[in-house]
Amino acid sequence: MTTIVFDDGVVARNVGPLTGRVPAELLGLLVAAGFWTPQQALAHALNPDSLRDRSAALYRRLPDPMPTDPRGIAAAEGAPTVQHQRDEVQANALADVAPFLPPQLIGEALTVAAAIGGEPYRAWALKHLLPCVPGDLLGVAVPAVTAFTDQYWLATTLAAALPHVPPGQRPAVRSDAVAAVAAIDRLPRRVEASAALARHLPAAQRTTLLREALALVADLPPHDRPRLVGILAPHLPPALLDTALAMTAGLPDEERLETWGALLPHLHGEQRATVLRDAVHTVDGMDLAGAAVVGLAAFLPIDTLTEVARAVGAVTDPESRAIWLIDLIPHLPEPLRTTTAADVLVAIAELDSERWRVRLLCWLAHVGADTHLDQILTEMLTVARQEWRTEGLVVLAPCLSAALRRRALAATDAIPDLHRRAEAWAALAAHQTLTTRQT
Repeated sequence: MTTIVFDDGVVARNVGPLTGRVPAELLGLLVAAGFWTPQQALAHALNPDSLRDRSAALYRRLPDPMPTDPRGIAAAEGAPTVQHQRDEVQANALADVAPFLPPQLIGEALTVAAAIGGEPYRAWALKHLLPCVPGDLLGVAVPAVTAFTDQYWLATTLAAALPHVPPGQRPAVRSDAVAAVAAIDRLPRRVEASAALARHLPAAQRTTLLREALALVADLPPHDRPRLVGILAPHLPPALLDTALAMTAGLPDEERLETWGALLPHLHGEQRATVLRDAVHTVDGMDLAGAAVVGLAAFLPIDTLTEVARAVGAVTDPESRAIWLIDLIPHLPEPLRTTTAADVLVAIAELDSERWRVRLLCWLAHVGADTHLDQILTEMLTVARQEWRTEGLVVLAPCLSAALRRRALAATDAIPDLHRRAEAWAALAAHQTLTTRQT
């Protein structure tokens, strides 16, 4: 197999137009590929005016934001202000470049992160910088970690800091984190913070915290419970897994299936077998084309899974049909996996929204539809809006083979805007460079 090796002149010519408004999440990739130095990337990260955030819509499933990710919380709290947008792109940029910064630059990045005004974004930046902070700066980092007024962001940032603060400071930080969790007013947030902190507590204290969190979940509306049980599930000891299972008894079928799906990866032996039998029995009595059933795909027997794929394939709304089929693909056997990917492409072609077509093509590529990557790329290159085509190529870059990347690189010449063209070229070339090094 032939590969491409980019000399410095080619890189300079094609990456040179990236002089401003660089997507925050492209910085680390540029450094990893050797196209930029850590100093160049940090200079952009320190200046939010030189950054642009990537498209949250395209990346939303790559993967889903964690509860403590500001993409998943702050955006739901109202339309972002200009300052919030600046804070977000700067936090994402600092998070992206953090693993590549030499020790002498970490202190500067930490100072800038601590000065970010929006607490969700400050927390996001600090959580990514803390693992990279050298020992002599850890003591300096603690004041930044504790300078939150919102108890949720205080609790989750303290939890993220615990493995990294000096051992002598951990008991005090742990105590502050527990107190912050208890002070969170909104119950779903308190449950999320409990899950973030649980792994860092001694066993007895962890069990108490998780028991209290499960009790909070039981008091919430049924539609809130599956997600929160899923967040807690990886941390629950066997006795509390029993409690969580018992809580599903009074739930409507869809919420009960979603909760079982969250718990099943953490169950074992007869308990797992019993829940799976109950789940299959419940599925047999439901409309198979639905999010709750699709969410159980990893655990359903092949014959039931085949029926679910057939039912979803008959859904008339192309957007729902495409999304649910994409969710099924990782769990399907061949040749059903390949034919389902083809069905997704048919559904995508039926959509009127070009933006949705780009988004779903990206999601399809990332679930492992390898046999259809050629067609996915072909469809992406027909997108008329150059900014959406650019974002799509950036997201597709890690999924493509070397041959398809060469084709995509050649296609960047058709992007009129030099800056957009440079974004697409840089992402494709960086992944090609990294792949070449690995081989």
